[in-house]
Amino acid sequence: MAALRRILVAVKLALRSMAGHRARTVLTALGISLGVAVVLGVNISNATLMESFNNVFDEAGGKADLTVQARAREGDGFSSNLLQEALNTEGVIAAAPSVQSRSLIADDLSGWQASSSATGTLAAGSTLIVIGIDPSLDPAVREVEIIEGQYLESGEDRYFLLLGESFAEEKGYGLGDEIPLILAGRNAPEEFKVVGIIGNSGAGLINGGSVAFLPIGVAQDLMERAGRYDQIDIVLADDIAESEEKLAQSRESLSEILGEQVRVIYPGARGVELAKRMTSYRLGLDLFSTVAMFIGGFLIYNTFAINVSERTREIGLFRAIGMTKKGVLVLMLTEAGLLSLIGSGLGLLMGIGMAQGMSATVGFAGGTKIGSLSLPLEGFLRSLFIGLVVTTVSAFWPTLQAIKISPLEALGVKAKVGGTAWRRQSWRFGPGLMFIGWVVFNDLPLRDSVSWNIVSISAILFLLGAAFSVPIVDQWLAGIIKPGIRLLFGRVGSIGTANLSRAQSRTLLTIATLMLGIGVNIGTISLGDSFRYDLSRCTEAVTGGDLIVQSPTRMKSDVAQRLGALDGVGVVSPERMVEVWTSGAQVEDEIVYVAIDPETRGQISQFLFEEPSREAQDAVFQQLSQGDTVIISTSMAERYNLEVGDNLVLDTPRGTTAFEVLGVVLDFNGNGLMAYGSWTDLQRYFGVNNVDRFFLSIESDYNAEEVGLSIENKLGDRLNLTVNVVEKLVEDVLEITDRSFLMFDTLALIVVSVSAMGVVNTMAISVMERQREISMLRSIGMTRSQLRKMILAEAAALGAIGGILGLGLGIVLARMFIVVVRHLTDYELTMQLSTSAIISSVIIALIVSQVSALVPAIRVSRQPIVASMGEV
Repeated sequence: MAALRRILVAVKLALRSMAGHRARTVLTALGISLGVAVVLGVNISNATLMESFNNVFDEAGGKADLTVQARAREGDGFSSNLLQEALNTEGVIAAAPSVQSRSLIADDLSGWQASSSATGTLAAGSTLIVIGIDPSLDPAVREVEIIEGQYLESGEDRYFLLLGESFAEEKGYGLGDEIPLILAGRNAPEEFKVVGIIGNSGAGLINGGSVAFLPIGVAQDLMERAGRYDQIDIVLADDIAESEEKLAQSRESLSEILGEQVRVIYPGARGVELAKRMTSYRLGLDLFSTVAMFIGGFLIYNTFAINVSERTREIGLFRAIGMTKKGVLVLMLTEAGLLSLIGSGLGLLMGIGMAQGMSATVGFAGGTKIGSLSLPLEGFLRSLFIGLVVTTVSAFWPTLQAIKISPLEALGVKAKVGGTAWRRQSWRFGPGLMFIGWVVFNDLPLRDSVSWNIVSISAILFLLGAAFSVPIVDQWLAGIIKPGIRLLFGRVGSIGTANLSRAQSRTLLTIATLMLGIGVNIGTISLGDSFRYDLSRCTEAVTGGDLIVQSPTRMKSDVAQRLGALDGVGVVSPERMVEVWTSGAQVEDEIVYVAIDPETRGQISQFLFEEPSREAQDAVFQQLSQGDTVIISTSMAERYNLEVGDNLVLDTPRGTTAFEVLGVVLDFNGNGLMAYGSWTDLQRYFGVNNVDRFFLSIESDYNAEEVGLSIENKLGDRLNLTVNVVEKLVEDVLEITDRSFLMFDTLALIVVSVSAMGVVNTMAISVMERQREISMLRSIGMTRSQLRKMILAEAAALGAIGGILGLGLGIVLARMFIVVVRHLTDYELTMQLSTSAIISSVIIALIVSQVSALVPAIRVSRQPIVASMGEV
């Protein structure tokens, strides 16, 4: 009972203190809330993102243990005879074939263009995925939930289809409706009757729900796949499927039996590839979460250190009336605990709301639709740890220092805040920690299994080192800016600047917090600007020309002649993309092989060559046209350690083939793993001759938009063509990038807001707790106007020093963030220091510091001298 009474007394005293300093309480609780919200929001969005990926690829993959695919997806498939060979293989208990194509409803053709994600992948729902299945075999390998109508009948040869629920609702189709679909090789739409609606689970999740299933015979006829399949899904006996070793052996055995025209993969392999594309975005959020955690904790420590230091007299009074050191410590920790509970509770609610926006943005960047939020226990625990534990620990150390002062000394002096220990340790720890963090970011080779944890730790070490290093330069900078402060605020400006050295810990903590926030703001926005800069250069270079002609289904190569015959059209150059696996390297990936016609493309596009040189395109393209050669992206060169003259080995439908690397170019399409080859090699090794899109240059006397309209009017309806102006396309790509980086910019804004709040807290607490001192200055003749100028001068000095240090830190962080991107994605970005970030940082450093000091300055200057002199 006695212990409970002591706890209740401590809570009562803490609540009284909090109620007596409402502004300080609100600011501190809000700072805690923001820190908790950022951490929880990032954790929820990451968990939701990964769960959505897993649901799509695991459920869409259904019961299959292995998948057989053509070595080049979206080629002409493989022989249907392989189905029986697969069924005859030991351990295989079920196998089902399928063919697949992208399609579009005829009514949606007008103005259609493929929607890309920020990573360059085709966004979910951009087109309708049409899959031909064998109704008698497919249920054994795929989960299909029919919520309306019926399943396709075995042997069905009519134009019937099953339609995904999401797509049906979006387009307004129901059971029994006729849908006009545009399919590859068909100039006129084909009518299909909806006989069943698939629920949003299992196979209904494919392509974000924009999926339709046809009888396989019908699909083969319409997709020109007679006697050929695109994929076979295989179910193995339980004892094989549940054993990692036996499953690998079965995969190897099937690969040998089925031959070189196919590749046997695990059903989740494509999901892994998409997850790889999102790794940099996810880990980027983790990085900013780590930074936000550090700055949030630093702000909390700043607040409580100033709080406790400015309450030295109050603590001395408690000690004088008989409260023990332990009692004071319990009281202060109780107040910290109550604030952490309030702040953490608000932060959890804010974090859930923040996660909804984060998840939508991340899903957009990855070209996938995100389901309901996933609420990970680990994320909640991590957020609560930041809110509860960091707050309590932040209050413990300054309180422990304060209670070491004797009661008489505490009552006789005003808030004696030292900072000398920090200054003594600054040279010892600051530069060393920054050096360690810099080396890890830039030069230390790390294994993938540990790299991200080490990078996160090194980020904290670097920021901690930067904070420790503030005492090395703060007084020197104060001397430099002192004349400017005096010029702006008059003689009282010198008094305000001098106040910085009187309360050194408070000054150092506030400068460090502001510096970290501004540095992260500049680094983050500069990273986004660097990405935008290179992406715009790459898009303009790789596309080139004036117009892009495309179709929801692949076009025949003879469309080039029809386009070239139209008025105003100059050069026409085809492009075709095929996804193919690399072979023989330590790592194997599914990359994008882009076939171009070097002769015509060289007249339209100017690739950004990293090797051999920017001026080498003509010579390289001439060699490319001779065949058995490729131009690779910088990401490919980095990942496979390839240089000009090396060989890239690809698993083509005609067998494993080595292609000589002629050059390395900057390219951000897809997941960055791109290889450009000739049209001749496309036909020779992939057996493909249709076209994804045509690039057109316009003759000098014609307008691109007018020529584009002419193409759509004359050929659009007959050939299902749409035309995009390249200039508008580049703008759209940059808009996608801006939207994708919106989350990083938002997080940077939150981090810098938390830092700015540190200045608000510092000035508000400093002014409130110095009322006796301020009243004494008033009593000896200082006017209200001079008092306000003195406080504003002190805030301006804090903002100027923090801003200068933040600018320097931001430049360094921008470079470090670019290095992280290279490490995670193999992209070598061109650093672009953000002018907008520097301007916004100057505004934050100077204007926010003035605004934060203005209200308390006006408030304290209006208080009666006698009343203020009487306050403790």
